[in-house]
Amino acid sequence: MGRRYCSLDKLRKRYFSFFILLASIILLVSFCSLGVTANTYIPAAPTGSETGFLNINYEYTIYTTSSEDEWMFDWGDGTTSEWISRQGSENSIKKSHSWDSIGEYQIKVKFRNSYFTDGVWSIPVTMTISKYSTEDIPNTPVIPSGNCKGCNSAEYSFSTYAVDPKNDNVQYRFDFGDGTISDWTTPVSSGATSTVSHIWTSTGNYEIKAQAKDQYGLLSEWSEKLDIVIELDTDLDRLSDNIEIQLGSNSNDASDVTSIKIDEEEYFVISISDGSIVFYNPFIESVSLTNSNDDGTYLIDKNNDGIWNYIYNPTEGSIINYETSVDTSSLEIPWTIVGLTGVIAGIILTILILIKTGYIYLYEEEQQVDE
Repeated sequence: MGRRYCSLDKLRKRYFSFFILLASIILLVSFCSLGVTANTYIPAAPTGSETGFLNINYEYTIYTTSSEDEWMFDWGDGTTSEWISRQGSENSIKKSHSWDSIGEYQIKVKFRNSYFTDGVWSIPVTMTISKYSTEDIPNTPVIPSGNCKGCNSAEYSFSTYAVDPKNDNVQYRFDFGDGTISDWTTPVSSGATSTVSHIWTSTGNYEIKAQAKDQYGLLSEWSEKLDIVIELDTDLDRLSDNIEIQLGSNSNDASDVTSIKIDEEEYFVISISDGSIVFYNPFIESVSLTNSNDDGTYLIDKNNDGIWNYIYNPTEGSIINYETSVDTSSLEIPWTIVGLTGVIAGIILTILILIKTGYIYLYEEEQQVDE
């Protein structure tokens, strides 16, 4: 029997056919795998509140690293959100919703992209909606505390607090009277204080008020209003022109005013035309007593109560507590008390002498009588 030989061309065709078949199998498996992934991948459940009240918006979050994916929320009440994608460099998508009927709702999400036109719904989160009463609402916050006078160049801080009847965590926001309402503060415990800061860009009279919100989104009434007057500060040294002019400073020169902090509160040291300084206390809106020392430093009586509180060094711009030492040479002797004590001691001594000598008897001696 003769041997059969395969030509080179036939061999090439066989290898080429084998390559085409192998590539086709790989592509088919890949597409099948993608289809299986699309149909079996279950997104993580959205995060957010699981209990709430009627007609209050609650926010839910999903986390994604892809800017190409679009996500949809199903709120469990027969409504869904539009398709949403993340913005910029954010790694999450947030969406809010409210419910107008009491009950339990299953909240879930799904995603889509250019590869998967429709994904699988996530495991749902159960949201229980109930009706609230007046006992659930946070109490009205106290009137904000802070400066009552300021200028357009400075930032001022204001604080408030409220008690929640159910002892829920609370947040606060402030209305600064200039069309600006602050963001909600970080949640704190019921009765704890929160502080925010604000800068007014225009002069005028403003009213500041605060509102509380508990962890379930229930809002308190707005607090009473704190009035603040914002005056012009031409040289932007954080002290208004009116105050500088009253104290004899140059309202167009920022270098003559130094801001210093004492116990986290801001005070001002002002250089005036005669070469001396003035210590201005914005909290009592007056000048504190000062006394210059031979070494160029100044003693400061912050509250004008006759007691020196601080030593200010204008060269270093530093301020330290003033500690007095007792000088025995300058102590005043209370002669009135000394004299009264001497009189009392003399009377007591005289009585003791009279008793000892028998001129005064404290009791009668018993005498024995013989029968």
